[in-house]
Amino acid sequence: AIFDPFHQLEPLAFKHLLGGGKPHPSAPQLASVLASNAYLMVEGQALDMEAENRPLDEAAVLELQGSKTAALIAAACVGGAVAATGSGHNFYPVGHKLGLAFQIADDLLDLTANTAQIGKRAGKDSAAGKATLPALVGIDEARRRADAYCDEVKGVAAANGVQITELSTHLQGQLVAVNPAYDELFDGFAPASVRGKPQARQAWATEQVKLA
Repeated sequence: AIFDPFHQLEPLAFKHLLGGGKPHPSAPQLASVLASNAYLMVEGQALDMEAENRPLDEAAVLELQGSKTAALIAAACVGGAVAATGSGHNFYPVGHKLGLAFQIADDLLDLTANTAQIGKRAGKDSAAGKATLPALVGIDEARRRADAYCDEVKGVAAANGVQITELSTHLQGQLVAVNPAYDELFDGFAPASVRGKPQARQAWATEQVKLA
């Protein structure tokens, strides 16, 4: 049997949300977001596998990416809003556009970057005949669309009083709360002065996120 950690993590998420005494008032809504988008991700993966045996047109590629990567990121956007405020604030379309932009960027890297730059074998998707937007519309048009999606996201954010800054602090955010089992691994992403010192590393990472 093939072990897939996701099959264990997903039910644990529901257990965390809905079990253990009195659930948080937002728990049912969060569980619904998780369940519906996990289903979409499975559907998107099925479409992705099917595309290895037959070519997809542009509409089908967008459906695939909207059901997979975009569903994942949209769920994260809505889930964060629900957890913080009790409402999704119509963030799903924003997360969906962000997910499409992310997928296009990932597909562009597969075509234009090398293995050392992206940390995985470059050209793997194109060699496997994966259905991607850059393969259908070309690199320049795909890049234009990704930029347009990002501009839409920034516009919605600005209209709601939120300014999107560079995402370079993502890694520092990861360093704020590291499982002790991965201390040695994550130390490589921290300055030498705080390596081997979990508390000092956490303080440094927290300050970096605040500065962003």
